Amino acid sequence: MNITTLNNDSITTTLSASKRQGSLSAAGVPLHQGYFARRNALDWLFAALVVAGGLFAFTRYAAFMDIYEKGILI
Repeated sequence: MNITTLNNDSITTTLSASKRQGSLSAAGVPLHQGYFARRNALDWLFAALVVAGGLFAFTRYAAFMDIYEKGILI
């Protein structure tokens, strides 16, 4: 919320900090978590299953794929 007060000779503006998720640095600037720090164990398990499935498909069916299909799979 921004509040501006007008007096005869001066202008005073008060800024209140909004509540955001993340931590604050020593200067009070919000620092947000990185992309990989927000992943939980289920996300990593899903990613491992996708990579394993892709590797299985590549080893099993690479002989039947042309270069474009191999590039898409990778």
